[in-house]
Amino acid sequence: MVLSQIVNRTLNSIGLMIFLAVLTTVPTHAASAKKDAAPWVGDTLAGGPCIGNPQGYGPYDYLLRSQLTYELNIVEQYHFNELKQELDYTLRAWPNHHPALYQAVRQRIDSWNKKTPAKRTPAECYLQRAVNFSPKDATAHMLYAMLLHSTSHQKQALAQYRKALEAEPNHVQARYNLGLLLVELEEYEEANEIARNLYSRGYPLPGLKNKLIDANAWQN
Repeated sequence: MVLSQIVNRTLNSIGLMIFLAVLTTVPTHAASAKKDAAPWVGDTLAGGPCIGNPQGYGPYDYLLRSQLTYELNIVEQYHFNELKQELDYTLRAWPNHHPALYQAVRQRIDSWNKKTPAKRTPAECYLQRAVNFSPKDATAHMLYAMLLHSTSHQKQALAQYRKALEAEPNHVQARYNLGLLLVELEEYEEANEIARNLYSRGYPLPGLKNKLIDANAWQN
């Protein structure tokens, strides 16, 4: 199975599992929006500085969404729903809005595979802004890692996967994706340790095991 297929399958699993089930734990205090709290940081994958539109509504931390339901509903009702997916507005208001980041990653991977330039602000800039704004957001780190992984920026991806697991050690999807990357880096011992742990708990995706088998590195 080629990397793009694994990425697409993993992204689909995120859509089914992470955004509906995994991300239910949030801090117990709310935070007010600060106009200077979410600057544009970092560089694009093409090497230029990340530049985006100025802050409007927000910014608000998606990890605090259960305490900020009014602010979230305002954005999702009018800008991010089944009919509209206004990613720029949504991600400026909620820099680490997981479903919007997920869509941005999918679009960026698709344009990367087609060798077409990113339109407007590329996903990597939204993601760097997100993890800078909410550094303890494991899913934001993981989505950034997946974009880096799928565009062959392996060392940067490794760092982001590890940051995701530092923020949330039991983040199953980040651990699985880290295992995939470790196989590519021929770090088979750690990849097998991750695989054994995941599959012993019934993890459904076989890609990690298959990659280890293909590399003649699978250990029961």
